[in-house]
Amino acid sequence: MDNNTETTPIACALTGEAQRSETKRFRTELVPHILERELLVNGAKFVFSNTDSAKQSVERLVSIDMGCCTFLNHEVETFDDTIVLTVTSEGEGIALAQQFLNELEHSNGRC
Repeated sequence: MDNNTETTPIACALTGEAQRSETKRFRTELVPHILERELLVNGAKFVFSNTDSAKQSVERLVSIDMGCCTFLNHEVETFDDTIVLTVTSEGEGIALAQQFLNELEHSNGRC
């Protein structure tokens, strides 16, 4: 996990439409696999069922985020039954890391 927020601006490289499209794709592909989610003091943690579909979606999300939101740190751990994705940041980036959790709660009707 990289702590690169000190030198990286807090900005997403995706345009508004591309950002909305990726958020929708993220919800569609990953929400069905969420087993747990947790708000962290410096970000958010998600636990997904360990399926081929969830694994591909998590890998895609991390790949996209590493290219557009370089101020976010991603850690993926794979276990027999679960995949754990932890998204963190520092300073002003923490709120954006936590936004993942909020977006998924809204998509599940929990707002």
